[in-house]
Amino acid sequence: MVFIINYIRSVKTKRFIPMICFVFLISSGFAQTGVVNNGAKMVINDGAVLKISGSGADYTNTTSGGYDGRIDLDGKIELTGNWINNATSGYVFINVNSDGYVIFNGTSSQSIGGSSITRFENLTLNNTSGMGLSSDIVVRNILTLTNGLFTLNSNNLYIGNSGSIAGTLGPTKMIVTNGTGSLRKSVSGTGSFTFPIGEVTSTNEYSPVSFTLSSHSGVSSAWVGAKVTDAKHPQNTSPSEYLTRYWTLSSSGITSPVYDADFIYEDADIQGTETNIYAAEYNGASRTVFSNVTAATNTLSVSGLSNFYDYTGVDGTIPTVSISTTEPDPTDTISIPFTVTFSEEVSGFVYTDISITNGSTGSVSTSDNTEFDFDVTPTDDGDVIVSVNSGVAKDIAGNDNAASTPYTIEYDGTNPTIDITSSEPDPTNTTVEFTVTFNEEVTGFTS
Repeated sequence: MVFIINYIRSVKTKRFIPMICFVFLISSGFAQTGVVNNGAKMVINDGAVLKISGSGADYTNTTSGGYDGRIDLDGKIELTGNWINNATSGYVFINVNSDGYVIFNGTSSQSIGGSSITRFENLTLNNTSGMGLSSDIVVRNILTLTNGLFTLNSNNLYIGNSGSIAGTLGPTKMIVTNGTGSLRKSVSGTGSFTFPIGEVTSTNEYSPVSFTLSSHSGVSSAWVGAKVTDAKHPQNTSPSEYLTRYWTLSSSGITSPVYDADFIYEDADIQGTETNIYAAEYNGASRTVFSNVTAATNTLSVSGLSNFYDYTGVDGTIPTVSISTTEPDPTDTISIPFTVTFSEEVSGFVYTDISITNGSTGSVSTSDNTEFDFDVTPTDDGDVIVSVNSGVAKDIAGNDNAASTPYTIEYDGTNPTIDITSSEPDPTNTTVEFTVTFNEEVTGFTS
């Protein structure tokens, strides 16, 4: 049986309207099931419940005669099948307020789709087999996850300005961002919201994002979106100390936002030593590294941001630099050998990155990209000072090096002069005492 609805009104409160749906087969082999609202207006008063259950218990909304199917819902609709909105325009529900509920309580996986968006007042998922989207939807008030996973696929789920997500949220009751779709929270001003998102790539993993918009200079039809991906970020070159998970934040309609966000990761995401993992932002062209993750709570945090990009955990430990030489101090060696040693392998280091006072060099050599050897030719007698500035080399993860401590060695390339004197007259008939005077301190001089 197919119910083609022209008009349904609930007259009394506390009244159930049962609809048992069967399959009706005609000679062509075409089959249609469920409840079809073909351009009619349905009114379900406060306290009334419309139950659509049985085989193929779908609700399909269409347009006929220039009228879109529409529902004035102040009670409840309980549905064990799928929801399809194929109306030319409109969002199904009219006279929208906060007291209409659509409850998806099937036993097999349900879906919401169609060629047009549906804007629900309140939506409850109570189905352990879960639900998937095949079109964008809006929940203006409360989305309740009683049982099951709410899977977005390549579609977006919008929560209204004053809306929220309720339930005992976790790995079995969450929003699954398994495609390009994201969970999007409409915003009309500052405030906080938790995105209860996760993924089911290999196992159910709950990775929520706590978001706070602390300031802005204007909002217009604004929203903030979040999704999570169970993988190492494609731009993350960290060889160790990183997370195999990243989050994508997006937004629209917010001018000059300032926000904070906390991202929760799983123990299975940790590669290397967790306390050496840093929060990082990837904007498609470069990365920005923030503070260490909070290992005790598996939290990656960013604060005071104004753009919306990808966020993950990376090796954020910067390479340190030391300088040494085998020459004594002072030295008269015309070509003083030096070694610059980084704490880890780096790239991009060349001889022009070496800062030298009272000397010069023309090349560096290395066999491991960790130790770099070079010679310095002093310009004049005096202190030769060698240093390496910060940010002249990068480690494999992309961290810029720290500046070195300057190394100072005295160069003395001028031979000492000698002056020999005596206090005795010339000629003299006594034992003569002489004094040998060098123009600088010397060693190795004996009688």
